[in-house]
Amino acid sequence: MRSRHRGWVGLALSLVGVAVLGGCAIIAPPTSTSPGPGASASATPGTLTTPGSARAAIDELMAAAGTHRAVKVDITPIEASLSIVRNGKAYTWAWTNGVVGPAQSDIADVNQASFDPTTFNIDNVGELFQVAADVSGSRQNQELQIVEYNQGQVLMTVTTNPESATVFFRPDGTLVHTVDFATAAGISEALRDCLGGATQAGAIGYNPGSGLYVDLPGSQPGVIDVVTRPQSLPQWAASEKGQLPELFDVSLVQPAVIARIVQLASIGAPVSPSAVATSVGSSVPSADAASVHWVIDRRDRLAQPVLRVTAHDQTRAFTLDGTDVTALVDG
Repeated sequence: MRSRHRGWVGLALSLVGVAVLGGCAIIAPPTSTSPGPGASASATPGTLTTPGSARAAIDELMAAAGTHRAVKVDITPIEASLSIVRNGKAYTWAWTNGVVGPAQSDIADVNQASFDPTTFNIDNVGELFQVAADVSGSRQNQELQIVEYNQGQVLMTVTTNPESATVFFRPDGTLVHTVDFATAAGISEALRDCLGGATQAGAIGYNPGSGLYVDLPGSQPGVIDVVTRPQSLPQWAASEKGQLPELFDVSLVQPAVIARIVQLASIGAPVSPSAVATSVGSSVPSADAASVHWVIDRRDRLAQPVLRVTAHDQTRAFTLDGTDVTALVDG
């Protein structure tokens, strides 16, 4: 089994704030739709945590900027800002106390991804703040930020000051959970995140300490795109040289079956379709199952992909319904 040991933690955390660089102190230039010299009164004064208010404030900021493309959005309960890059320079507009106007920019142009703020679910920022507080245990000086996370992937984050755990949200406003890779629910969420809509993969696997990964065809021959979903961070992508095994249909993968096989293997129990069909329940500690390596691929060129599970220094191979085929395949 191929083992991956990537420095994803530092990479992921550094990319969360990739746009917050420099201190450009560039004031936004006037545009045909900007409020003119000084500032213009906003139609939505008051807190931005009430439903619809943050959306209205960002709409006004986009109108002032004269574009629907931004590289960064910041929203607190009482203030919002929107940053763009134009002709290689970064500009920022701010909404404060119901007033929109140009502001100093803390953004540097590092070719970060731009995005359309209207495609992000900020219709109820107060609810996002509440979910983030429940997860992080803090609601002090909360700030929501929309910015590139990794390789063009733009997400929402909520942070606090003093700093607590960063909480991630997808563009539709759903929470990026801390997942339990020993459960069907955890495998399912991680797999959806890694696939991103892809219907075929060269490999799907799990490595303790790094998370679930999916190998996808790269943009050119001889390149593999590896998408990894850590336990408590969003997925991130990296490219590496290599050749994929034959692709397989990811709809064949059943997270509940994988979880049961892994749980049985983690305690050295016999694995069979009948055993897999019976839920293991809570008898197997998740920590034990989460230490098991597994990978699904078609390296054997069989009609269906094979699941290899390594536990207690022993690797066994199974069909995706739990039939042991170790004697029929290579290690």
